Amino acid sequence: FRDFLFYDATFLAKQHLTNKSLNCFLEMKKIIFVLLTFVFVLNSCSVDDNEPNIHYVVLPVSSYNTPDSFVFGKTYPIDLYYKRPTTCHFYEGIYFDRVENTRIIGIQCGVREISGCQTLDPETTDSIKVSMDFKVIYNEPYTFKFYKGTNEQGEDIFEEKIIPVVN
Repeated sequence: FRDFLFYDATFLAKQHLTNKSLNCFLEMKKIIFVLLTFVFVLNSCSVDDNEPNIHYVVLPVSSYNTPDSFVFGKTYPIDLYYKRPTTCHFYEGIYFDRVENTRIIGIQCGVREISGCQTLDPETTDSIKVSMDFKVIYNEPYTFKFYKGTNEQGEDIFEEKIIPVVN
């Protein structure tokens, strides 16, 4: 009986020490986690970035080349031309949206928000050509709406071209 009590007291002392060590270890892990999180948050939210801010705009298609008709299942190149309004505009891709047989097309550009951007004269600036491949997946005519800008009321203006699908 005496050995049992001694063993039980030793076991309880060891278990208490182990629980205390475990609690201390868990508390240290919590503190380290909080400190690391704090460090990452401070580093990721730096206000003094040397990188310029960029926003995105859709530019008008100044002109385009399309075929007069399509054949079902074939793929056709469509050439688009646009002009950059400033030296801070850069090509990002073709804005393309579709609703059934209607395709809305514009030029997606990024604009660097930095000082020193120069306005480009549309009369003397050369048009930039980009192309897209268009696959004909319907047997019905396609309506292309090429973005041309906005009017005085801020409404979007489009130039429409209907291209029939022939067999």
